[in-house]
Amino acid sequence: METPFNISSCNFNRYSYFQNIIVLWAPAYGFPVYAAAIFLLKYHSDSQSQYVRAAQFIAVILNFLELVDMSTVFYPQFVVPVLGLQVGGISEFIYPRPILYLAIALILHQGINSTTLFIAHCRLVLLSRSLILRKSSTNVLLRRSNQLSYINYVFFIASVGSILLILNVDNIEYQSQWKKEFFQKYQLNFIWCPKYYVLDPTVWEFVVMMIVACSTTVLFAFVFVLCSITTIAIIHSAKDTMSLQTRRYHLQVVKSFLISCGIQAFFVVLPVVHILLCVYFEFIKTYTGASGMLFYSVFTQAHQGTAFTLFYVLSHIKTKKTWRKFTRAVRKINTVRLFKRSI
Repeated sequence: METPFNISSCNFNRYSYFQNIIVLWAPAYGFPVYAAAIFLLKYHSDSQSQYVRAAQFIAVILNFLELVDMSTVFYPQFVVPVLGLQVGGISEFIYPRPILYLAIALILHQGINSTTLFIAHCRLVLLSRSLILRKSSTNVLLRRSNQLSYINYVFFIASVGSILLILNVDNIEYQSQWKKEFFQKYQLNFIWCPKYYVLDPTVWEFVVMMIVACSTTVLFAFVFVLCSITTIAIIHSAKDTMSLQTRRYHLQVVKSFLISCGIQAFFVVLPVVHILLCVYFEFIKTYTGASGMLFYSVFTQAHQGTAFTLFYVLSHIKTKKTWRKFTRAVRKINTVRLFKRSI
């Protein structure tokens, strides 16, 4: 594609060497977290269902693949206020078209959401089958949770199909037309950089993808919370036939799962909202862009799966028992040392 300014190459990476290393090597130093999660799932899983365990394994693997895609492979370089980006990872010199890596990241994220919902839904179904539900309100919640869960699974499939639509706009004709329009609007020469890709948010492929993806995400959040509330309602309705220890265990599982998914949602929503605000509001772009906060948005987005997995590892009962043993051993050693000094 010819450019009116004869720009042969552009480097939008304005981050420090240390910041680039942190992002590009994220899978290397994040791998122990995922390895620990796999170890706990294999040898110390608290789930009796093979389907739940399989979904948990898949969720960990998908989170790690998304980390690799968003950091080492993709590493998106944003230049606001233009809605566009450039590949900054190792694939920059292999296949520098960011639409493909963006689609892969979105598909992986929908896969993570679907496995997360399946885990919550499967736990709910298994718990309801093992107990006698006497309250009609609890049965109504259970039916609604089942119905909406199956509807959400269909939405996930439709969302993946809508994400693939944006691959249709990944061609030179679209880029030539959009770059002309963006240059007339912003008068910024970097728009003509050959590896910089712009995206028109008004094309029907992008609009359909956003509508389906947003609807799927909102429905997922609602159904996930509904499944959690229904699980809590079942636990309380069956408190007469369930021991106190078992009831506390199920409530702790639901609480931990809600917190971990909340952390993951925060790590996803925060950078996306920040980048969109930078595109549409000049003062936010000037303040946060100059202070380097775009880097932290990219870093946060890449590590959403790591945060989710790390919380699972730290909140696991085996981790807590190991930590208690370690602290008791340390206190014992300190007590022995103090006793020897006092003699």
